[in-house]
Amino acid sequence: MTSRLPYLFCLAAAVFSHAALAQFTAATTVPAPVAQVYVQTPHGVNLYNTSSTGKLTLAPGSPFKTIGLMVGTNGKYFISNGTNVVHVYAASSTGAIGKEVSTINTALYAGAECGTTGPTLLDHTGGSLYIQHDNASSSGSYVCSAFQSFRIGSTGQLTYVGTTKTFIDLHVGPPTPLTIIGRNNFAYDIADPNIGYDGSVIQGFKRNGTTGSLDEWNVLVSNPSTFDASWFWMQYGVTADPTNHVAVFEIQEQGLPYGPYAHPQLASYTMDPSGNLTSTNTYKNMPVPLVYPQVMNMSPSGKLLAIASATDYTSCNCGPTNSGTSGLQVFHFNGANPITRYSATLTKTPIDSIRWDKANHLYALSFSTGKLFVYTVTPTSITPAPGSPYLIRGATGLLVR
Repeated sequence: MTSRLPYLFCLAAAVFSHAALAQFTAATTVPAPVAQVYVQTPHGVNLYNTSSTGKLTLAPGSPFKTIGLMVGTNGKYFISNGTNVVHVYAASSTGAIGKEVSTINTALYAGAECGTTGPTLLDHTGGSLYIQHDNASSSGSYVCSAFQSFRIGSTGQLTYVGTTKTFIDLHVGPPTPLTIIGRNNFAYDIADPNIGYDGSVIQGFKRNGTTGSLDEWNVLVSNPSTFDASWFWMQYGVTADPTNHVAVFEIQEQGLPYGPYAHPQLASYTMDPSGNLTSTNTYKNMPVPLVYPQVMNMSPSGKLLAIASATDYTSCNCGPTNSGTSGLQVFHFNGANPITRYSATLTKTPIDSIRWDKANHLYALSFSTGKLFVYTVTPTSITPAPGSPYLIRGATGLLVR
């Protein structure tokens, strides 16, 4: 009689192997990243995948070769700026940057006479691109500033839809990045409407929902109260929440122009249906940050505000005494109510760029040191991510999706 032992042994081995394989597969399945982080380097763009704990892993294919400086991605296309030419690349579902699919020469359109490509922003749909052109002489004299609007097509092609000329705030220095309100219908930046050192203000734009063009808009701004009638607010930076509020970095100055300064403070404003901004804050309840708010960024939830600076302003001849250090700090943003302090200075390392993802992670990049700090930040806790800070030598730009 033929023995069944070999058959039974093979059957048992097959069952064991299947179970072991299933166990191994389940144990080694890598969870999908919660965010994709792009860092500009001298060798190209590095892509990092973020885990739920905030740990970064370099993605295959990095660094990806692109032309110019990266400016944004809508998940389908990745966009960078050259001196005048905008480059559009295909992007995969993993965030990898593929081949170039289109370009457009911004020098061929109105507004290019104000300078080469500068601060650039995608709207919240990822379908419109706004490129600022500006120029000022080495002596600081005003030349001009303009926003060009482009529509991104289904195949990645860019179509010019208009230009809005505006003002440049010479007192602030480099152009203040544009911020678009969460409802995608109005945008704000900082400007000097009188072309000189006599008061920087919030400037408004209305976004055309049909063409996507950005049109200058006469915005009325009701500012917080001041020490007395001899003091005036000068605004230096603005960032929007997901609904109808903005956070503004501003300083009181007495007897414009060239008067004494007070300390930097943070204010909240509420937007009405016409784009006008009103603040119920007063100088008495507006927080004075420890870090100079050179860079500002709102969390996707609108509940947290991060500020950062690459310069230590406590020892320079550029403002009030003790006007803030370099580094990174986080505040609670409370809509129309006054902003409240949350963290101490998280680091005093010079920080040039800050971004949030939608999984409670805050990223802060230092160009001078090449360090990328990552924190898990909720309204109740702040924790450095595993491996933070990451050293990325020569890093000069940061994007998060």
